[in-house]
Amino acid sequence: MASPTTRSIAYLRDKGYEVDVVERWISFGGKGGIRKDFGGFADLIAYNADHTLAIQVTTKENVNARIKKVKGMETLDKWLSAHHRHFIVHGWAKRGERGKRKTWELDIHPILPNTI
Repeated sequence: MASPTTRSIAYLRDKGYEVDVVERWISFGGKGGIRKDFGGFADLIAYNADHTLAIQVTTKENVNARIKKVKGMETLDKWLSAHHRHFIVHGWAKRGERGKRKTWELDIHPILPNTI
């Protein structure tokens, strides 16, 4: 099964964006590790001739938690203050009529300067 990140990469490439994964795993040897987002807020960077997007990817159920997490982040404020830069939260959910085949659907939540 494809992850939400894989789905977002395919979606963005289909829209003509170049996409790179900027979330990384930092290992602490045998003691586990942590995932580190770009700037503390982005899993993906996507760009075309007109826009540069930072994207946080999650499930639909976790969108509000992700938005709450980034509120007031200085790194996100700096990102949004730069020319042609945008921040978006992608929320994926499997939806469909009861008893029918479910399909993956994307909810897109743009985060604008001064809205977080």
